[in-house]
Amino acid sequence: MMFDACKNDNNTEMCTYPHQLTAGPTCALGTGLVLTASGYGGTPGPVLQWTIFAVKDSTSAKSVDISDKNMKININATDTFTIPDSLLIKYPKLAVTVANNCQGTQLHSVYFVFLKTKVASGNCFIWSPVSL
Repeated sequence: MMFDACKNDNNTEMCTYPHQLTAGPTCALGTGLVLTASGYGGTPGPVLQWTIFAVKDSTSAKSVDISDKNMKININATDTFTIPDSLLIKYPKLAVTVANNCQGTQLHSVYFVFLKTKVASGNCFIWSPVSL
C-alpha cells in the first residue's frame, strides 16, 4: 500500500511565491508596521523568507536602490512580520520581497514597495503601496 503526502485534486492551489503583500494597521503609533504575505497557494512551508530593504531616498517612488547602503533585513518568519517603529522612523521607503520554499525550491515574489505618508489630520503615518 502506498500513501502520498501530497494532495492532488482540482481544489488545491499549487505552491508558489506570495502574490500579495499588505501593510497595516493604518495610523498606528508604537506598534510597528505589520506586513502580511498572501496568495502563495496552499499551506506554506514552516516559514517564509523575508528580505526587507529600508531605503533612505524617497525622491523617486518608481525606483528602489537595493544596495548595501540601505538597511537590509533577512529574516525567516510566518506569513506575518512586524517591522519595529525604531526602523520606520528613520526610513521613508520599504522594498520587500518574500520567498516560499516549494518542495526545496525558493520561489521569490516581486518587490513590493511602500512609501511613508503623513496623514493630513493627526500625528501618524501610513505606508502606501507603490506600483513599480
